[in-house]
Amino acid sequence: MKKSILLMAICCLTLAACGPTAQSNPRQAYIDAMVEFKCSLFEEDITGSAAMESKAKEVFASYGFPVDDEAEMDKITAPFEDDDTVYDEIDAAATEKCRGDLYDTLKMLE
Repeated sequence: MKKSILLMAICCLTLAACGPTAQSNPRQAYIDAMVEFKCSLFEEDITGSAAMESKAKEVFASYGFPVDDEAEMDKITAPFEDDDTVYDEIDAAATEKCRGDLYDTLKMLE
């Protein structure tokens, strides 16, 4: 009995530490993935559409999104693409997380 309780506790802690995924909380996973992607564009100096697409797939895959299934990706992300509150959250989180002169300059130009 003690072993099963301990095992359940370890599983719960492990899952909680992993953060949101496309399956568990698609909205938050989308926000987190977009923030990480935006930050990576500045931190890693990614240029060119092929490199950007590759990085986006890498980041979104790490959050559990089915990046190799475009129809499924569209189905999951479509509700957030026109949601201004989602993009406000992305911008606020990216501003906080992606601090840097280039990002701050670009934000001023918006």
